[in-house]
Amino acid sequence: MKKHQESLSDHGSQTKRKPTVEMKEFYGEEIVKKLTLKSLEFGDCMLRIVDTSCLEQMVLNDKELQKLLDTSHVLQAVCSHSDLVSGSYEGGLKIWECAFDLTEFLSTKLQGLSLGIKDKSVLELGCGAGLPALFCLKSGAKQVHFQDYNEEVLKLLTCVNVRLSTENTDLEERCRYFAGDWSSFSDLSDREKLKYDIILTAETIYNEENYSKLHALFDAVLKENGFILLAAKSYYFGVGGSIEGFLEYVGSMGMFSSETVHTVAKGVPRYILLLKRMEKNHQEEVPASGPEDNQTDSSVTTSSNIT
Repeated sequence: MKKHQESLSDHGSQTKRKPTVEMKEFYGEEIVKKLTLKSLEFGDCMLRIVDTSCLEQMVLNDKELQKLLDTSHVLQAVCSHSDLVSGSYEGGLKIWECAFDLTEFLSTKLQGLSLGIKDKSVLELGCGAGLPALFCLKSGAKQVHFQDYNEEVLKLLTCVNVRLSTENTDLEERCRYFAGDWSSFSDLSDREKLKYDIILTAETIYNEENYSKLHALFDAVLKENGFILLAAKSYYFGVGGSIEGFLEYVGSMGMFSSETVHTVAKGVPRYILLLKRMEKNHQEEVPASGPEDNQTDSSVTTSSNIT
């Protein structure tokens, strides 16, 4: 697999402006039955999802799946064994490490921060498989929206995971799916007056050029008393993005406070940041704090149970 880097991850590039569309039509059972499935346990929450470890190989071996993806850059990326086609495909057919970290954190650590999910509106940006938002859906969130750059990722992976994990319930009715880049999604959210209590995003800061788009979207759609959980590696070698660089940008804008609430010390360090809006009178006084400044939880995350 031609990886730009082991740590290059979860569809955060967004380098080309791509109009956002709401996805309302998805693949039927005849496509879903072709996919290999697995179960993940996060505490008491069971998620039934597509096994992404063999998804790309399934696409390569199945002419019908190839035909569905033929007009997209997703097929181009799969056929070239690449994790990224800049501005066209953002790695969404994989589940990257920080997505697991964030879901595990929601399952085990969130209550310790006196933050809750029940009856909240949730948005996951660069969702891919959508594990963190799907966990929130099954934990009582009243509304869950999934955003990804690629329509095909939402149709082949995200929506299928929601459908599989919410069978025999009405939870799927709480979901909406949006494909496009962050700038155009910001425009759509402004038109539709979309605001969220919780924003989740994992491995979306590897490209420094997109910090401004991501930050602007945070400001556009986060409710006044809402919070953001961002999971990322300390540094994305060969690409340039980093926790430190992102926090420098956040601090320079003076709109959000930040706190490191979880650290995974295995391999390339990984962090989960908690961002909240600053009070107006503090916006020019409080810099964003990084991993070395404030570590609420420095424990190593244990892997989710995979069956």
